[in-house]
Amino acid sequence: MQMCTVRSTALPEGEPLLEWCERYQLEGIVWKRRNSGYASGTSRNWVKVKCYGWSVANQHRHKLFKAPDKTEQSHASANPKES
Repeated sequence: MQMCTVRSTALPEGEPLLEWCERYQLEGIVWKRRNSGYASGTSRNWVKVKCYGWSVANQHRHKLFKAPDKTEQSHASANPKES
């Protein structure tokens, strides 16, 4: 996993930073209000913008975390792979 942290008190133009993140294949940018604490879920104090290239390349990533459905499990147990 690539991670880059840039701290700034003010960033007048976010587009050049987003372009930089896109060039280095990072996921995107998270902005937060300086005085806001962490809270899970959606918040108006936090804004997340994903890079287009990352979103396209990872559009099926959620399937990695999905449990197999019952038909896939029964098919796998009925036809075990031979070693």
